[in-house]
Amino acid sequence: MEYNVLFISSSTRYKIPEERGVYTKKFKALSGIGDMNYLAVSEDGKSRCGNVEGAYLRLAPRIGFKPLSVLLFICFAFKSGLETMKRKDINIIYAQSPLLDGAVGCVLKSLTNCKLVVGIHGDWENEIRYSKPSIVKLMPLINFTADRVLKNADAVRAISKTTEKRALEFVPKEKIFPVLFPALFDVDFFLEGKVKEPKETSAVFVGSLIGRKGVDYLLKALPGVVERFPKFKLYILGKGNKEGELKELAKKLGVEKNVKFLGQQPAGEVRDYIDRSRVLVLPSLSEGLGRIALEAMARGRPVIGSQVEGIRETVTKERGYPIPPRDSSAIAVTILNVLRNKKIAMKKGKTGRAYVKGRYSLEKYVENHRRLFEFALEEAPNQNTR
Repeated sequence: MEYNVLFISSSTRYKIPEERGVYTKKFKALSGIGDMNYLAVSEDGKSRCGNVEGAYLRLAPRIGFKPLSVLLFICFAFKSGLETMKRKDINIIYAQSPLLDGAVGCVLKSLTNCKLVVGIHGDWENEIRYSKPSIVKLMPLINFTADRVLKNADAVRAISKTTEKRALEFVPKEKIFPVLFPALFDVDFFLEGKVKEPKETSAVFVGSLIGRKGVDYLLKALPGVVERFPKFKLYILGKGNKEGELKELAKKLGVEKNVKFLGQQPAGEVRDYIDRSRVLVLPSLSEGLGRIALEAMARGRPVIGSQVEGIRETVTKERGYPIPPRDSSAIAVTILNVLRNKKIAMKKGKTGRAYVKGRYSLEKYVENHRRLFEFALEEAPNQNTR
């Protein structure tokens, strides 16, 4: 059966034309199993629409004032969503999250006979607590929205055991799609080529510079590392509202010359900086899964990961270095361990690469979506494969 799907994602930014490989591969591959339509946000801020590799994109405008951008997206999503549903005979609405996207999806569902799929990619309570403390007081309303959306969903998709556990707080297990799979990352791109031992004495962090990512704990670990390895470098790839504070912290700690803040980088640069580093450090306080850990493992690099739900599913002693969260001392000791025991670190990296190679692929990603759509339409039995 061909599926006519409307994806809703207020947190995703696309371009038209879209040249980023991970997105073009996704659009082309998913379009092979149905008519794929996307309501998302424009990367350049201007309203756009058009076809990209078989998928049709309608992109909402955005401005600097976040509340107004949210309002713009809501209006855009309702208008464009209804137009798309009338023209394309949509039978599945896929909301990327149980909050704004899910609320829009619920309303659109109520006006049609569509099935509603809701994705859970992380713990929104921790995200708000660590990264958006100004709206913590709205948590009862936020959780009420999530509760209504998830209970109204025909199927719920979790990306990890952590997010599945979160979903079970709201819906029965029978409503949760039994295959756990992450958001797409360009597996082939990160597996490309042979693993090479890095020549630098360095580590890398990749991610948003927000409170939930725990980068301040990583910086506080550096004086102990730099004392023993003065030429050590930490590459920080990403941007966010904590960037200024983190740069000031690096200066205060006396390690600003050892830390390179490189901003948000394209996939090619991310891959290159992983390759030149001996280890990726993921000191997050909360994660749905920690996809960057899989990308680093694909490059044959071990991962130092705080043992919070989500990361602990990926970062094991065989593939990396599990550490307690909020523990700068543990980060310092572990980085030093990596630098002093390079052969063991490389062995862990190779084990991680084999894990990613055997578990993830674009083909599996597409097949899991096909099965998810079948599950939502109740055309296949509830399979318990993981």
